[in-house]
Amino acid sequence: MNNDMKKFLYQTFDAKSTDDIIKRYSAMLDEMCHEQNPRLSPTQFNIARKIILTRIAFYLSMKKHIDSSEALSYTAECFYKKQKAFQNS
Repeated sequence: MNNDMKKFLYQTFDAKSTDDIIKRYSAMLDEMCHEQNPRLSPTQFNIARKIILTRIAFYLSMKKHIDSSEALSYTAECFYKKQKAFQNS
């Protein structure tokens, strides 16, 4: 998880919830990468990991603390900010 995502979580949730989300995110992302790596070419896997799997893991890790629609909204907000910053640099 990058620093922008951690900063977003600490601004949005309390420290205990944020630490749990980070822990769940890391475990979930590792598991999804382990499952998808043998199924995809190296290029497909790199794209999936950077663009798709990170978002799914982030969303699913937040669902324990908030409802689905809020988790989706936070995920969209976090990655929209990240994308806008990338486009502006």
